[in-house]
Amino acid sequence: MKKETGLIDGDASWRQKYEALLKEYQLLQKSSSNLLELTFLSELSQFGLFIFQNGRFLYQNKMARKLLSVLYDDAATENCLRLKGQFEQNFTRILADIPQIEQEFQIVEEKSQQWFHAAFERVQYQGAPAVAGTIFDISSKQLVAEERLVVEQQLFRSQKMESLNMLARGVAHEFNNILSGILGYVTLAKAEPGQTSGSPEVFLNIEDLSRRGIRLVSQLLTYSQADFTALQVTDLNRLLEEMLGIFQSKLPSRIMLHHQFMPNLPAIEIDVGQLKQVVVTFYNEAVQNVPDKGGILTLITGQMNVDTEFCRKFDGFLIPKPGSYVFFEIHDTRSGMTEKEIVHLFDPYFRESGEQGLKLSIALNVIKNNNGFVTVNSLLAAGNSVRVYLPASTEAEVADPHFFQQALHGVDTILLVDNEQAILTILKTIFTKLGYSVFTANNGREAVDLFEQIYDDIDLVLLDLTMPVMNGIEALKKLREIDPAVRIIMFSGYDKSEMDRVPDVQGVEAFIEKPRLIDELNQQIMDLFGRK
Repeated sequence: MKKETGLIDGDASWRQKYEALLKEYQLLQKSSSNLLELTFLSELSQFGLFIFQNGRFLYQNKMARKLLSVLYDDAATENCLRLKGQFEQNFTRILADIPQIEQEFQIVEEKSQQWFHAAFERVQYQGAPAVAGTIFDISSKQLVAEERLVVEQQLFRSQKMESLNMLARGVAHEFNNILSGILGYVTLAKAEPGQTSGSPEVFLNIEDLSRRGIRLVSQLLTYSQADFTALQVTDLNRLLEEMLGIFQSKLPSRIMLHHQFMPNLPAIEIDVGQLKQVVVTFYNEAVQNVPDKGGILTLITGQMNVDTEFCRKFDGFLIPKPGSYVFFEIHDTRSGMTEKEIVHLFDPYFRESGEQGLKLSIALNVIKNNNGFVTVNSLLAAGNSVRVYLPASTEAEVADPHFFQQALHGVDTILLVDNEQAILTILKTIFTKLGYSVFTANNGREAVDLFEQIYDDIDLVLLDLTMPVMNGIEALKKLREIDPAVRIIMFSGYDKSEMDRVPDVQGVEAFIEKPRLIDELNQQIMDLFGRK
């Protein structure tokens, strides 16, 4: 027993081996614990981690299995299989001659799209070359970048449109002044029969061309700045009655025009210029399609209360809402349209000639912006009907188309303020012919200085909106300080939307565009000339 103990105690070599084995066991135990911790952390990582060797994945953490399943799933799409091929080509390149590669790729599926970033590196694993890699979903980052790009593009377009809008409004203002001057001179020429009796058609042509230019300016203002429209409470019947005369004068002899207007229609609130464009567009559409043998066009107005049942069963263009509507309808006696023609009626370029289609598309957009809708009915033997519905206005008062003529009632002396010398001269001459006394000023500062001296004699101030030195709004405030009871009507080469831009405008009886002002004065001149 003692001898055996001595052998154990005395065998130093064996003890060293034992201690070495014990240490190795302890290190192995510790490394196993570390390996378990690393594996646990790897499984929790939002990065996909993998090792690829000899044509297969030796290791994938949870995220790698999730992200790579898109490429390696049995039901992978053709796009995914193509990306899988590119993905594995990188393994070959890494093992051949490139130590590192990074790649971003996008997977587009039927209802989704994802972006990934992958990094690959050559390593030695268990004594043989392998590829260690990471893969990370960057979809949210990419979406943010794309959204930022969209916002930047929208901002750029917005700034560009704002610049174009400013340019368009400036051009329109100057053009309106020029056309108003031409109309004014025509008005004066027509009032002198000795000068016009030889060639009255010349002046009529000048007047017609000027009005075409004014309509063009109105369209330019409308489409360059859709957020400002000159909304006006309007009687649809009265507006269409005014347009009937123009339609009749230009209607081919083979076509007869009738109308059936429902009396006492509720008013509508809309930009009158836009509404006229819509009516003319549908009218021209009907005229162009009347056959050579002739036909009948009928213009109809009416009122309708729309309920939820009508909305549910609606089969037309745009989306109706319950409420009270006023409508106009244009009916023609041509052959009925096909279902395909009706469906594509408002497509800009469905026809061989896209111009009318574009106009119809614009008209539909105007109706949409005014919360209206359209129905189209077509029968082979009975012809076609297009009906445009517009919401009835809750406002009771309809704008008077001849308000300026009424505003001049009881007026003897006018202060006329405008920096456009031609307009100033024309208006002064017209007012003088109509029997008014007229004082003039070239800008707001001159007007204020003059008004301060003679305000007791001034019955009405006709004040331009846009002027140098002192503009119309500033002059308005100064004039009000001198005489709070002064009557002021503002006018401009811009449309009424320009007044809507100015906050806290008080003390203005009315606003009138220069072409419309010339028109009303023209009518008064003609009435006076007729009486004489």
